Amino acid sequence: MDKKLKVLTVCGAGVGTSNLMRSYVEDAFKELGIKVQVENAGLSRAKSLSPDLVITSPSFKSLGDELAVDVIILQNLFDKDGIKAKIAEWIKSKE
Repeated sequence: MDKKLKVLTVCGAGVGTSNLMRSYVEDAFKELGIKVQVENAGLSRAKSLSPDLVITSPSFKSLGDELAVDVIILQNLFDKDGIKAKIAEWIKSKE
């Protein structure tokens, strides 16, 4: 991927969970050698942004349809290896 991706981590309020996901997602992309701009947001703010990818919990899986972007759903927000694997799988699908 040549351009810097805009990734959005989303939770209900945009404070706790999305901020935790942002940290793990930044680490995963860094380990994969891909430059990204990761921002965390609440559901209402997320709808006004234009990310390349949304990463969220199962509660907000319909957000991808609303924003017309790809969504990675994280079942376990604390599984750093699982997060990295899902991101790697998404990147591979874009090649």
